[in-house]
Amino acid sequence: MAGGVDHQKHLLSLIRDFATEKSQGERRVVGLKKRIQDLESELDKENTQLEEAKRCKETAEQELKGYEFELALNEASVQALETRISATQDEISKIGSVVDAIKDQECLSRKLQEIVAHGSAKDDCADASTDNGILAEGDKQMVHLKSALKDLEDKIADITSQTRIEEQEYQEGEHINKKVHLQVKCEMAYLEKREIMLESIVKEMKHLQELTKYPSLQGCITTESEEECASLGEELQRRSKCPDCHLDNVGALGEILQTEKGMDASHSTDAPET
Repeated sequence: MAGGVDHQKHLLSLIRDFATEKSQGERRVVGLKKRIQDLESELDKENTQLEEAKRCKETAEQELKGYEFELALNEASVQALETRISATQDEISKIGSVVDAIKDQECLSRKLQEIVAHGSAKDDCADASTDNGILAEGDKQMVHLKSALKDLEDKIADITSQTRIEEQEYQEGEHINKKVHLQVKCEMAYLEKREIMLESIVKEMKHLQELTKYPSLQGCITTESEEECASLGEELQRRSKCPDCHLDNVGALGEILQTEKGMDASHSTDAPET
């Protein structure tokens, strides 16, 4: 009689354990289904961000090609400007030679005037008239030489001023081009790293989604997810700094890390206790 009662109690205990395990299994299945839906939603968001990052990368590459083409044009302009400066320097050298010749002629004219002014008093009127003609001709030549000298000096001043302005414009353009080129390189590096991180996150989400299909592995999903997300976070912080301009791009990717943290927190809340 006592053996039959014990057997009945044992049977009832097995039935209760089975019912409890079944209830827990149903709750676990519901939680996993919800988890799968959340992962699918997050996966869609990350795929959208990945496509957007790829489009931004393509746009940046096109802009970089445009800047490189503009830089090539500027280099050609610089070469043309250097050629022009060299020609201008040659012209200045020639003008300097002409100025020296004019100064020599002016010196000879002054000596001629001194000789005529201190001429002998015994010269007759005809000689005086001839000397006056020579003086008048010398004065005209002096006026012409002074005018030509002034024109040459003005031309040299204009060429020097224009050369200085063109050199200043070239230096300003070169500074702007270097700044823009550095900015584009930083943006390209940031976009490439963001694309790599997004692809890693999408891959990890797909891996988590595959793991949620097996209830027996539920206990290790949270730990593995936390380890992978922590690893991705450290890698993101390491790669988000531009090597050229040292610009920190973590803020631009903060939304991705926040999404991952929210995903892990939701998983920990939904997982039933065994």
